[in-house]
Amino acid sequence: MEQEETNDKADELMAISSIYGEDVFLPSEDDYGGQFMAKLKLPQPFMIHFQGCDDDNEDHKSATNLFEPPVDNFHRIGYLPPIVMNFQLPESYPSTSAPIFTLSCKWLSCSQLDVLCKRLDQVWEENAGMVVLFLWFDVLENETLDLLHLEPPLNLSNVIAPKKEGGTARSLSADDFDSRGIQDIASQDLLLSTILEYDRQETHRQFSKSSITCEICFCDKLGCSCLKFDGCEHVFCKECMKEYFTVQIKSGNITGLQCPADKCESKVHPAQVKSLVEPEVFSRYDYLLLQVGLQTMADIVYCPRPACGQPVILEREYNIGNCPNCYLVFCSLCMLTYHGVSSCKIKNGEHQRLKDEYLNADATMKLFLEKRYGKKTLQRAVDESFSQEWLAKFSKPCPQCNTNIQKIDGCNKMTCTKCRAFFCWLCMQSLPRNSPYIHFSSPNSLCFNRLFEGIESDRNFDSEEETDDEDY
Repeated sequence: MEQEETNDKADELMAISSIYGEDVFLPSEDDYGGQFMAKLKLPQPFMIHFQGCDDDNEDHKSATNLFEPPVDNFHRIGYLPPIVMNFQLPESYPSTSAPIFTLSCKWLSCSQLDVLCKRLDQVWEENAGMVVLFLWFDVLENETLDLLHLEPPLNLSNVIAPKKEGGTARSLSADDFDSRGIQDIASQDLLLSTILEYDRQETHRQFSKSSITCEICFCDKLGCSCLKFDGCEHVFCKECMKEYFTVQIKSGNITGLQCPADKCESKVHPAQVKSLVEPEVFSRYDYLLLQVGLQTMADIVYCPRPACGQPVILEREYNIGNCPNCYLVFCSLCMLTYHGVSSCKIKNGEHQRLKDEYLNADATMKLFLEKRYGKKTLQRAVDESFSQEWLAKFSKPCPQCNTNIQKIDGCNKMTCTKCRAFFCWLCMQSLPRNSPYIHFSSPNSLCFNRLFEGIESDRNFDSEEETDDEDY
């Protein structure tokens, strides 16, 4: 009997892995646990609504916002962050025991997660003794919208209910709902930016693997083989755009490098040109840009050779002038032949000293330093120093791959954005893949009952600094 259950579990995990692909993560064949990311298929167009005050609070309403809510509070999206299920199959599954699971989500309230947990329990009771993971995944992906009555515009203004002051009535908290439902967002203020960033990333991912018909050659291509113009979002295949850009550049018409759609004036980004055309073609494009931009660019110097004197645009990173006429490479600070390592070049170890000297200098000294090093070089030194200080103060290295990670919301169970390892933000201990939250629920753990410790300090910092989220 035990061997049959083992085979059933292995077969079920293999089946759901082949069905759901990258949406299911299975650490190992012998672990019988994993993670599923339920990505809801939203009806389009789908709007979400955020409002600064509670819609039910009459004190905050006026004749204006009652009938004409601000447009900025409504956002059209294509994707919401997934509902994440971590599951473990016990030894007696599926004969007598149901899978052990937790549900976490950023945009669902504790009461909504409670409803989903009860629905999954109901599915198990109706199918006791049978494998149910596929049924559970189907419920999360295809029944959530109807089960929770989620319709656009979806009001997410009070996912985390504010604490009520005064009175004797006790408002519901997370402890009043199923403990398997985890609201993975610490601050209501961070929810909108988190949703919009996920929507942007998922839109790009879906575009890369979607099939698109090029409006020039009328061939079907994958999105990763196409170029999208940022301004108008018109899409053409890279082969057609490469030929189009090459012809325009060779003819000297770089101002014509825009979207080829009729009556569209969206400009192409130089990085998009460089990614498509041959190096020698891009070199000509770069040179033509130099000539066109001489009248508008401030960082222009002239070739120091008396017999030449041609205008030269500086290479910003190294303060090098490369004359397109006589090919002299010179230092833009001392105007002599480029001398490589010299007193004009800022060494890596000098960024902190130069930053302090520049920020504390008076107007005369700042002018001298700007002439000596270049204003943009000084600004890079300041930015580099601040970046190192910021990383040391506000980030921690992943215990598995050493990538710098910043925590801006959510609980203290972190996911590395590079290697996807789970770890504890408090003690930096690696967490098991199949049950990462046990670290915070085990009485023997140093971080027992500390899953949301530090939320208030995170919220105070996040009001001043906005960066990438830790996981979805």
